[in-house]
Amino acid sequence: MWLSERKAQSDSFQIAFLMEYARPGLITHPPDRIALLHAHRVTTLVEDFLKRMAGRDHDPRLETIGKELLTLLGRIRKDPETPATAAELVQIKALSLTLAEALNPGKTVDTLTHEIAEATTEYRARMECLRAVSPNSGH
Repeated sequence: MWLSERKAQSDSFQIAFLMEYARPGLITHPPDRIALLHAHRVTTLVEDFLKRMAGRDHDPRLETIGKELLTLLGRIRKDPETPATAAELVQIKALSLTLAEALNPGKTVDTLTHEIAEATTEYRARMECLRAVSPNSGH
């Protein structure tokens, strides 16, 4: 497996993970600052992914998925004071999982959903521990 394929696999998981982690903060009014930063990071990952896909032989739906994600994330970035809608977040989750499934052969959406939920739960627990130790951390 080429390094760029490994990076694409890793990035696709990170995209889905970051959006799952940010989801609760994106629906609050106003949206949580850290959640918006995670959504911005996802935008950067998707843009980088699309640049690396340019000119390569790949499944054409990957580019479509990436562009759809950028459109949805663009709305969130354009109007950061307005919470994301449940429909937007459902669509982002579905697209990010489809992207991760396409780039991780042998893993189903169900498997990826479970792995991402587990990673998100573990990360939230770590952040809670850090907050308990340093209540002024701001995360």
